[in-house]
Amino acid sequence: MTVRTTSSPPALAGYTPIELIGTGGYADVFLYEQHMPNRRVAVKVLVSDVLSGEVQRRQFAAEANLMARVSTHPYIVSIFHADVAADGRPFIVMEYYPGDNYLRRARAEEFGVAEVLRVGVQVGSALETAHRAGILHRDIKPANILTSEFRRPGLADFGIASAQGPEAEETGGVSIPWSPSEAFGADELGVQSDVYSLAATLYHLLAGRSPYEIPGGDNSSLGLMARIERGQLPPLGRPDIPRSLERTLAQAMSKNFQSRPTSVVDFLRQLQGVEAELKLAVTSMELADDGSFVRLRATSDDDDATRIKGVTEIHAQSSVAIDAVPENPRAAGPIAIRRREGLLAEPDVPDTIARPRTATAAETSAIPKTTPRLGRGAWAGIAAAVVAVAVVAGVVASSGDGSTTSPTTEAAIVVLVSNRPDAVEANGASLAADGSATFNWTAPGANTGDEYRVERLDTGEVSEVRTTSITLSNATSSTCIAVNVVRGGEQDSDTTKLCVDK
Repeated sequence: MTVRTTSSPPALAGYTPIELIGTGGYADVFLYEQHMPNRRVAVKVLVSDVLSGEVQRRQFAAEANLMARVSTHPYIVSIFHADVAADGRPFIVMEYYPGDNYLRRARAEEFGVAEVLRVGVQVGSALETAHRAGILHRDIKPANILTSEFRRPGLADFGIASAQGPEAEETGGVSIPWSPSEAFGADELGVQSDVYSLAATLYHLLAGRSPYEIPGGDNSSLGLMARIERGQLPPLGRPDIPRSLERTLAQAMSKNFQSRPTSVVDFLRQLQGVEAELKLAVTSMELADDGSFVRLRATSDDDDATRIKGVTEIHAQSSVAIDAVPENPRAAGPIAIRRREGLLAEPDVPDTIARPRTATAAETSAIPKTTPRLGRGAWAGIAAAVVAVAVVAGVVASSGDGSTTSPTTEAAIVVLVSNRPDAVEANGASLAADGSATFNWTAPGANTGDEYRVERLDTGEVSEVRTTSITLSNATSSTCIAVNVVRGGEQDSDTTKLCVDK
């Protein structure tokens, strides 16, 4: 492969160039200092070598437009601006991610299973959001996942993405090591193709190499393509990786397109099931639906709030309303795309080829409905602060001539913490010989009329019951559920995870 000479940064009004931070087949990425507001940004610039190529120019413009449609997602690199420089080169101003991309990180460090599962759900949420917007990414791989200053992943490089619809047009670049077999021929790609590439990326993070790469073996483009099309997926070979995760990745990377999960959501639910099996905090899926973020999660073991179907509320970490989760949170169907002639090279990963054409009313009227819901720890902190204020007020009122004055705000503040039930408490779970599992719990602070929302973590099935127990069929020793109190039609407690007793 011929490696081209990198370009120089263009002069952009309001920006000062700092250094080159990345290069690709048709664009270079520079770090700039933006003057107002003052911040560092990454600027992707189409190189002059391809300015004469109309396909590349249209592709570059399409990338900016596609990313702009989904870049508000927390795990997609944000687009701030796109324009044409004075020297005629188109450019895109993007959020700057200072950390190494995940390809470089995989070369330098060993990822733990928990981190890979978490990153998989986070990046998968971004990918599902793109699918719901009618966009296939088509180039999911470790090098296209960046690392923010907070060590969070960001999906980037929609340069060969495809928009759904009859006017869709793209350049058919293929990154071989993480691509499914259908990407090498005339077959159309679909949602399951992106599912494959996401699974191959997670495999790479766990193994430290791409799925069909053989250390010291023939890892040429042809060698890799042959193994991807006809070879057996090698085992990961790590004792800390559960068999369930191996099976999940193998299914998502099946050579049979139809054997893979039919949506990214289906794949992510399996990853969440592995998290639950390992007793890890289950990572939220943050999905864009009809312009609102829907966060699908099974438990609230970490610092994110619980999001459930049928609840509209504003959380402390976001000012975005959370709408009802749809009954079937999946893409409307496979997104088919048409092929166009073209080439997208990538010097950093040489195995890239061109494809041929082809708060509730019961709480208090003093609190608005959109007040952020706080966990029990936060309410306990408020209660402690109230006590402290009451004590100080009492001291002040008792000073001077010795007379006392009753505080006037105590009753109004106490009601803030008076009406929210505690989370349910596990009270045992047993697995019967017929494969059914019975889960029991107690509910401190529950009222008459309260119900319990139960989500089965391995399937995502949700039930609402009035009793403090539930029996599930087709269970295993790793089956877990998430339970919380539903009061007045809305979830009103933190979530508790219950698993079959080992």
